[in-house]
Amino acid sequence: MDGREIFLEADRQSGLGNHKKAHALLLKAEVRGFWPAQNSIGYVLDHGLGVRKNKRAAFHWYKKAARNGDLCAIGNLGLCYRDKGNERRALFWLRRAIKAGDGDSAFELAKLYARKRQNSRTLAKARRYLRLAIRSKSVTESSMDGARKVLRELERLDGSGREWVRRRLHGVREPKRSTGKR
Repeated sequence: MDGREIFLEADRQSGLGNHKKAHALLLKAEVRGFWPAQNSIGYVLDHGLGVRKNKRAAFHWYKKAARNGDLCAIGNLGLCYRDKGNERRALFWLRRAIKAGDGDSAFELAKLYARKRQNSRTLAKARRYLRLAIRSKSVTESSMDGARKVLRELERLDGSGREWVRRRLHGVREPKRSTGKR
């Protein structure tokens, strides 16, 4: 079996709930040169699926995948930096993912702007990125639905929408991509 076939089997095993086996297969696929497995290995480690949760190792795999141009990994690096509280680096990586076409990262960036200092400028940026997420060809259904809902609420509310956005988005953590879905 080549790396791609092993990766597809890992995705199948993950779907069946056999995460430990999926992790082993992902590592095997990566060793065989199938670099798209790198982001999935990071995801498995990030969420502790079949292995002990290891954020540091997950970050390493996301970075390795991002160097190979993996769109999801670029966005996942932004989410890692966001979770670490490093907003500057989170913005850098999320913007980079958006430039590459990632709609999920546009939704995440919109949420970051909506949580920042509540003023018309940051809310305008949030709206811009919400619209970008909705128009994106590379966006998960949950991110698109979330972006539509938040944008609808922002457009419905005037200045009072600022407090709603702060309450609605504070602490909401969207799941990162599941293994093998892209």
